[in-house]
Amino acid sequence: SASLKFSSASQPDNLRNLCNKLLEIYALDTYKQTFPDLQGIIPVNDPSVIAKLQDELINGFMDKSKNLTLTIPDIINSEKSIEYYYSGSRLNRRFYDDVYIDHYRDYLVDQIGEYTRSDIDIKLLLKHTLNLKAEDGQKINSFPVLKCMLFDCELDSEHYHLCDGEWYLIDKSYLSKLKSDLDPIFVDKPELSACMKKKKQYYNKKIADKNAWICLDKTNISLPKQTQVEPCDLLYSSDEVVKLIHIKISTRSSSLSHLFNQGLNSIELLRSESVAKNKLKKLVNNDGICADIDNDKFEIIYGIITAKPSDNKSDNLPIFSRISLMRTLRTCRLYGVKCSVVLIDDQVDRKK
Repeated sequence: SASLKFSSASQPDNLRNLCNKLLEIYALDTYKQTFPDLQGIIPVNDPSVIAKLQDELINGFMDKSKNLTLTIPDIINSEKSIEYYYSGSRLNRRFYDDVYIDHYRDYLVDQIGEYTRSDIDIKLLLKHTLNLKAEDGQKINSFPVLKCMLFDCELDSEHYHLCDGEWYLIDKSYLSKLKSDLDPIFVDKPELSACMKKKKQYYNKKIADKNAWICLDKTNISLPKQTQVEPCDLLYSSDEVVKLIHIKISTRSSSLSHLFNQGLNSIELLRSESVAKNKLKKLVNNDGICADIDNDKFEIIYGIITAKPSDNKSDNLPIFSRISLMRTLRTCRLYGVKCSVVLIDDQVDRKK
């Protein structure tokens, strides 16, 4: 709606009729049938409401609210070695191998000492940046700390969500519907045991070796001269169904959306292109599993490595990730493909 444009070949003397027509279109509510989810999320533009929400955010930061986390508002290649550091007032020479909000609190203490509520405001969160540094010391990217914050709060009996620096009003009934639809696909899978390593490739190899599964991490089934498509990270077959397991570390919103799309891209390619299917069979090199692949019997399993309690199920995911997962689930149902999510216990100390 913010970037809506239209053009018309109408002459000036038809301007009144054109305006009437536009007003008529504006009053229509047919979009509710075409985009039913659109009603559940409304951008907040009222400055007075935003000011109150910003106060809630600062209070949440000071109270160390569990509803406030830091994330990277971009897709990050988890296979590369990346270090993170904060800057703004002065350069901080502390480097971290993961993003954690207490690291930013440490940075504030380094900059201004033991801070109080009066020391923290929105301008400061916009001034300070979270930076990404590659192995060679080059800065990859930089984001204002405010844009890295994910926060949920209640204000005047309404639910609000902060993402990428923008506030959204989330309809509570929509949240309840998301939960009722998604929680049932969160399942336990003991074979996907706890993660003890920081790099995904080590975890994939460990699980593949332990369960005699096939590791397909960094492989490719795309068509010639097209963007690489990884079929999955881990694969095995059970009851004549090929299980495609996609693994992702952390519940970062952008990473999860990428994960869910990755699973869909793979299944769409396998269902529509014989070249992709033949590539997968060649990678698998197992007659029994190849027969199941030929029969188009697939199941998608998303494994999300997180320290959050598994009992919370879909509540562990950021709101926009839940929406992305809901769309993925609907598409899988159209394909007749079962989809499930496993929360894998992250036992790596990522606070250091």
